Amino acid sequence: MATNKTKKEIKLAVFDIDGTIVRSKNGSSIFRLLDSRKGLGKEAQELREKYKDNLDEARLLEWSIKSFELYQKHGVTQDDILELAISHLKPALGLKKMINYLHKNGIKIAVVSGSIKNAFDIFAEANNIKIDYEFISNHYIFDKNGRLVDKEIHNYNFSGKVKAISEICKNEGISLDNVLFIGDGVNDKDALREVGLGIAFNTDDVEVIESANVHVKGKSFSSILKLLEEMIEQD
Repeated sequence: MATNKTKKEIKLAVFDIDGTIVRSKNGSSIFRLLDSRKGLGKEAQELREKYKDNLDEARLLEWSIKSFELYQKHGVTQDDILELAISHLKPALGLKKMINYLHKNGIKIAVVSGSIKNAFDIFAEANNIKIDYEFISNHYIFDKNGRLVDKEIHNYNFSGKVKAISEICKNEGISLDNVLFIGDGVNDKDALREVGLGIAFNTDDVEVIESANVHVKGKSFSSILKLLEEMIEQD
């Protein structure tokens, strides 16, 4: 895990959500958990199969819209999101210690993800996880009775992740070289390549690993925290 990045260079830590900082009991993503809760396994899987080949940001954006339409059709409610986030989402091992360490050392924290914003926000509040910046692709809008009525969908996948991170950098007055990005999926490749320190975490995907500076195996942030501590202790 050798790297020449130092504390002075890393001023922003950016995380993916599903499979990175958020874990579920069976390892499913937030989307798959919602599919399961509403009994949409077969229909949702058919939709995934339709879009999985030649996956890029345009196809992911279209899939996100189709997924919203599927959820609206089958009556996903605000309570479904609440129950999912409270009962099924857990912080990754060592995440809270890592977050506290970053805050203590003045490093800003962001999430940039193609996940569901509503579920993450509930998860973060329930687990007292403080985030400075959020760019999450899917924001669902519910009416006063908790029924799913509308959506705000953005491209925060592939190059969309880099654009979001660049926007944060502009606001902070830093460059991409000052950024640590941690992700596990094919949609993280661009960000892993473009930032100063890209860490492929909890993944066996060769393409993702080759896009990163560092590959950290396992499901705990302890190894990443150790790496950061070593960097900060450098003269």
